[in-house]
Amino acid sequence: MVLVTSRRDLSGLVARHGARRVRLDVLSPEESVRLLRSVTGAEALAGRPEAEAEISEHCGRLPLALRLAAANISTRSWDVAEALNALQGADRFSFLSEDGGSGGVAAAFSGTYRSLPSDVARLFRLLGTVPLRSVTHRTAAAVADVSPDLAADGLRGLSSHHLVERGPDGRYRFQRLVRAHAAELASDRERASVAHRLLAYYQDAVDRSEPRLWEECGNITATVVHAREHGRPEEVVRLVRALSPLIRDGGPHTAWLTTARAGLDCARRCAAPEAEAAMHVLLGEIHLRFGPTTQAGESFTAALDAHRGPGADRTLSRALLGLARAAAHQGDLTRAVPMLGRAWRTAEGIGWRSGSAAARGHLGAILGWMGQVEEGHRKLALSIEECRESGSEPLLHWLLCEMSWNRRALGDPDTAWRDAGEALEIAEGIGSPTSRAVALSGLAQVLCDVDDPAAALAHAGRAMRAAEESGTPWAVTAALNARGRAELSIGRHADADALFTDSLRHQVRDGLHWHSIEALIGRAAACAGLGRDERAAWFAEQARAVADRHGYALLRARAADQLSELRARSDRTAAMP
Repeated sequence: MVLVTSRRDLSGLVARHGARRVRLDVLSPEESVRLLRSVTGAEALAGRPEAEAEISEHCGRLPLALRLAAANISTRSWDVAEALNALQGADRFSFLSEDGGSGGVAAAFSGTYRSLPSDVARLFRLLGTVPLRSVTHRTAAAVADVSPDLAADGLRGLSSHHLVERGPDGRYRFQRLVRAHAAELASDRERASVAHRLLAYYQDAVDRSEPRLWEECGNITATVVHAREHGRPEEVVRLVRALSPLIRDGGPHTAWLTTARAGLDCARRCAAPEAEAAMHVLLGEIHLRFGPTTQAGESFTAALDAHRGPGADRTLSRALLGLARAAAHQGDLTRAVPMLGRAWRTAEGIGWRSGSAAARGHLGAILGWMGQVEEGHRKLALSIEECRESGSEPLLHWLLCEMSWNRRALGDPDTAWRDAGEALEIAEGIGSPTSRAVALSGLAQVLCDVDDPAAALAHAGRAMRAAEESGTPWAVTAALNARGRAELSIGRHADADALFTDSLRHQVRDGLHWHSIEALIGRAAACAGLGRDERAAWFAEQARAVADRHGYALLRARAADQLSELRARSDRTAAMP
């Protein structure tokens, strides 16, 4: 038997000689740690499992890199802290070499790189300049400024040399150290040109309303940060502003937060006050979605301080709307109402119909929470009509979800179902897991109202999966509360109590009072079903106190009714002989 190893696919040996190809992946995390320990010895990293894991990941779990790292640590020429710093910095390949010389990981990669055709080698260098999570042939075409067909050929060439890996989704991914090597080979001019082309590529995707663009948020963030570092501030600001609707609708918190901060930095470099204010608004909206809401309020206040110049009134309306929403999240409904009125008047004054619909719709929702359901209904209905004419689908989705809740409060489950169903159709169209979770939670609540627990459980389960995909705290709590209520309706009180407890744990530390009160009411009902009336009364009292303190009149009434029923039951029990 002859064993041949190579970074190439060696398809000729397979075709001509019937060789059997065995593809080797990188080591598993556990295998990587075992290899480190076998070379360094038991004492070198003793008691430092976190360091072992970090070194393993920074070495890409490649056997050669792990052996070289372990050898340098074991000879005491590098301590663990120095090794980690080197692996994360520009000295990584010097560290991953033999005695700091030319041999080692870089030499292994260089031999493969030199065997590449010139066009494939150029694609390799260019792809290394931006830490994209994964690429399609279209993204690679934008990076290299070639046709998608040529880019696909180049990616296949890189894959055959094991310089990129093709995933089951058809996207290509770099191993960490391979990307770092490619980046070192690229020239400054190539790095700058890639920044420009990728910004243009994503700008075009936004302009064309490319479906499911939010799935590219990690790549967009990497592109924006790279472009900021290579002197493209105006283009960064333009792209981030175009992305604002997508960012508002959901996606990973950390990625969008980094994107918005890069946009703010570039707006300041451009000395563009209105753009700076718009970036503050965007940051505030991200904090509103993921918390903390105190930070959201600070961003909206900064936007008010910065707003001036052409288009400032629209930014002013957004900032006022954001401040009102932050106040509402913190339970200060009375402060939110006049801010929404001012935001509404500002948007109407400049003829901004979607802004007017958003401000009036939020005002209607808050009035409903405060017990003025019919007035809230009128404002929501007018906002929905205006939103349909202006064509803002994410906003229409939210308004329909709020209207569905409002119709439930008015005792109209049939129309509530219709509104939540339309909201779900919109969510599916825009591909937002957050929007899908909220609409499904609303549908589950309607099904509980009409006593269809099996369907309610099914919709709540779908809502949970969408909410977990979105990572948005209030979407998770809405889904947990809907699932908890569905479990209550079929008598699974212990399961319901666990869900409502989980909902409370997911609350943002200074917001989401509405969901908190609903969860407390749910826990009271679950405890009552389990025969723990004293505990149930405590939760009902907490729900009533929080609702009373923050002005949620309808929830206060629900908690008060619950508490009265529990006390009456206690009195009946005490009166029994």
